[in-house]
Amino acid sequence: MNKQATKQHLDWIDALKGIAMILILMIHTDAGARLPKVLSPIGYNGWVGVVIFFLISSFLLYKSLHNYFCQTPYSFKSIHSWIKKKFFHFIPLFYLALLFGIYMGGNKTWIGSELTITVYNIITHLFFVHGLFPRYSNSILGVEWYIGTLALFIWIIPFLFKYINTLTRSILAFLISIPTVFYINSYLINLTYFSNPIDLKVYNSFIKDFCIFENLPTLFLGIVLYYIFKYITTTEIKNKKILSYLLLLISVVLIYDASIFGNHSLFIINTHTLWSITFSIFIISQILYQNKIICNNFFKVIGRYSWPIYLFHLYLIYAYKKYLNFSFSSSTLNWSIEFVFVLISSLALAYGLTRFVNSPILNWLSFKNKK
Repeated sequence: MNKQATKQHLDWIDALKGIAMILILMIHTDAGARLPKVLSPIGYNGWVGVVIFFLISSFLLYKSLHNYFCQTPYSFKSIHSWIKKKFFHFIPLFYLALLFGIYMGGNKTWIGSELTITVYNIITHLFFVHGLFPRYSNSILGVEWYIGTLALFIWIIPFLFKYINTLTRSILAFLISIPTVFYINSYLINLTYFSNPIDLKVYNSFIKDFCIFENLPTLFLGIVLYYIFKYITTTEIKNKKILSYLLLLISVVLIYDASIFGNHSLFIINTHTLWSITFSIFIISQILYQNKIICNNFFKVIGRYSWPIYLFHLYLIYAYKKYLNFSFSSSTLNWSIEFVFVLISSLALAYGLTRFVNSPILNWLSFKNKK
């Protein structure tokens, strides 16, 4: 692949991550209840930004595996090396966010009856296995369930890579995952694992939203997108621009129709998977032809710093509500001020953390591994 193609690839990836982060900021600043009615469905469904993150993360993981095993023989040793490298990239900012979260007392909504952060809770986070535990999956930062689910997928994806190695096989894996996940979740949701009503509520939310099974079809769809990307970038396709805009239009219509895709499932296809299918159409449109409406500098800059923004934005929302919280007669104006403050301050913090914390530590870790 030539340098221009690689640059374009990174551009649309960053832009989509930026859009995902904006959607997440919208849901966490309560945009649905504070925006005009015509825009409120977008605000209420801002959580789907995580669906975009899962699709892109799975796509990039498969791309990384392909590049890695083109140069390295496939073995348990090489798999271990690849997994270790991936987790190293999480460690600096994730551990820093955990320290701050522990100091702040954790997320009371999802911590259940334990009420406080326990040593076991911290240990599961340090080893990236908190996604296996309902009361721990989202208990310190309030957003780390995404990392917990993705971390579990990182453990298994190198083994999938050996067998899911074509577009046809990736589509088949995605289709098989849909009924499999449906029946697994149906079984898990009926388990009486917790007797305490508070823990039971956390457990049900975990199964319906946070656990890896609920999000597995989305992660498999990210693999499908990787092979579609390979096909599109190596095949001569006529009228790419027209096809791109057509797919973009279809996806935008489906995305706006939140009354269907935001609140319901279809047969055995869960809500997360319906959203992932919709956003896959959106992503394919950008693979075909990235346009300036989506791939603009605003979205790309936010996307480049989306990891630290994601980790720390809830604390900036808390700071705004506690120390500023301007109040005018217009709820839309109030939301706009809060959103702009959180976006700008998050971006500034993310830039500083990336330049002065994350990059130096990752460079040091890389140096230590080479010795």
